[in-house]
Amino acid sequence: MSLLATIPVATPSLPPVSPATAPELLDSLHQHRALQTELQRQGFVQAGHHAGHPEALYTQLEALYESYRHTNSREWMASEQQRREVLGRIRELETQAAELERAGPAANAVLEARRVVATERAAQLRQRLEQVREEVLDLPPRNWPLLGLLAVVLTALTAALYLFYAGTAFRAFTRPSWPRPAVARRLT
Repeated sequence: MSLLATIPVATPSLPPVSPATAPELLDSLHQHRALQTELQRQGFVQAGHHAGHPEALYTQLEALYESYRHTNSREWMASEQQRREVLGRIRELETQAAELERAGPAANAVLEARRVVATERAAQLRQRLEQVREEVLDLPPRNWPLLGLLAVVLTALTAALYLFYAGTAFRAFTRPSWPRPAVARRLT
């Protein structure tokens, strides 16, 4: 934005002044005179040089702005660099947003297809579970007498094994320790 855009410029054909617009016009006139005085003080224009020539005033104002910009060039360049970086980041974000908007429907379609497949798979697994449940319930009844006989045989084998170990332990603790008499006779 140029400096000229912030300063109201008077036109040759002024509208009729009403009591409501008089303070605004007076303020505008004071701003115009203050600017003209500042330009004269800076040496950009001579008194009355740009009267009736808005192009000359515009040129002088732009020159004033450029001189101000170059006197504060470091701050101005830093702010311009920061502004460019921000604009670049905004453009990047806009392109990312556009890409996401373009990719959004495709991603939604893929997710919907996956959801449908997962739903179908869950229904198949539910059916298979029901089939297994029915198969388990439809098994023939167990042969209880045969299972009872097997339990008795296993119990008897377990008891015999425990008795064998108990007898071995009893013999080991009731006889004299090593060497046994028979073994001792053979060794001599």
